[in-house]
Amino acid sequence: MSPEITFVADMKKEMSESLSLVFPNCFHGYCLHQLTESLKRKFKGSLTLEVVRVLISEFHSAAYAPTAEGFKKCIGTIKNISPEAYEWGARYNHLKSSVTESFCDWVSDLPAMPITQVIETIRRKLMEFIYTRKMDSDQWSSNLTPSAEENLQRSLVNSRSLEVVLSHSSCFKVRDTLDMINVVNLENWDCSCREWQINGLPCLHAVAAIEHVGKNVYEAFKVTYSESINPIPPLDRCMKRESSPVLVHPPCVTRPVGRPKERKYALKSNQAVKRTLQCSKCKKLGHNKRKCKQSA
Repeated sequence: MSPEITFVADMKKEMSESLSLVFPNCFHGYCLHQLTESLKRKFKGSLTLEVVRVLISEFHSAAYAPTAEGFKKCIGTIKNISPEAYEWGARYNHLKSSVTESFCDWVSDLPAMPITQVIETIRRKLMEFIYTRKMDSDQWSSNLTPSAEENLQRSLVNSRSLEVVLSHSSCFKVRDTLDMINVVNLENWDCSCREWQINGLPCLHAVAAIEHVGKNVYEAFKVTYSESINPIPPLDRCMKRESSPVLVHPPCVTRPVGRPKERKYALKSNQAVKRTLQCSKCKKLGHNKRKCKQSA
């Protein structure tokens, strides 16, 4: 599995243990919304509301910081508030699990069926989805999606005030109006501000360098849906390979040491409620006449 794959999920313990076991070389990130809610619950009552607001603000700024310098500056404030919040992981463009939640909702209407049919249904849905998106992209007036087109046009306007100096072949030094310098490498598709690597779209420094050499900033962006998912034949028509029979053994279950814990079951609504004892002598509840302490 490629180490560049990033899993974004909530903070469920089962998910963390499974991902680290099955995909040990991949990045594991938590959903930004889930982490924010967790931080609010963690500091509720122990910190003032204003301090919590500062913590959440610095937390979001650190999550969206494109450079290591900006990231370290934000988490410096967080570390002063809570050392536990200093434990960070790799970040990615998608900081929320809403993308996966939308996909789960998209396939959640699948009826109960064998796993092979579930995979085939998902493959067919994805094939139709990519084909539909490809047809829709042919109707665009631009090579990009409307949101990407808006961001790129904004970068084109802002890049006109930048100074571009050619360093060598495909490497450029770009200076902005604040005298800040960023290095752009068109061959490797990266910029020292790291926005190009994170978002996938050229930042304003890269746009300035691309315009400086007279290249088209729109090239290579429409290849997202250029490929398609090919149909596969039914299972009964697939080529069968000779293989040894697979033996499915029972799971290895070891009995835990010690006496098993008693299981307490919640009382269901349809179960009968136990009758409360009433003493026949004093007429009080909670005991019978044998244990009555009232004198005869």
